[in-house]
Amino acid sequence: MFSQLKVSPPRLPETEGEEPQVAAEFLMPESAMKRELIPPITLTSVAKLKPKWGVSMQALIKRARTLGILSERQYRYLCQQISAHGWKKQEPSNLDLTPEKPQSIRKMAEMLYKDIQCYADTMHLRLGTAIELFVFS
Repeated sequence: MFSQLKVSPPRLPETEGEEPQVAAEFLMPESAMKRELIPPITLTSVAKLKPKWGVSMQALIKRARTLGILSERQYRYLCQQISAHGWKKQEPSNLDLTPEKPQSIRKMAEMLYKDIQCYADTMHLRLGTAIELFVFS
């Protein structure tokens, strides 16, 4: 069944260093960020957006700089503030994000196979994925 699926390969970045830009646009789309990141941008305003967008405060600040919402001076100031608070490696624990639990593979498997336990080995061989992905309670 899986051999009948046709998937186009993703567009690869054309230049070196483009990967972070592609990821930033995927995770924090420009149009949405321009609506959300409204000056004056502070650590408090960025902290409020972190749980909504599921990215770090530093990523939001960098995205604001990339989109021209923050000046270089404002960007450096916010980065210095993050560093001064000791948040460069570990942001405040009250802002920790809960890990996501992807459901797509499970849903696909359930649609394709009625009794998922019986087909775990077959799916492992076809997908090259750990069998544990397909063992459900």
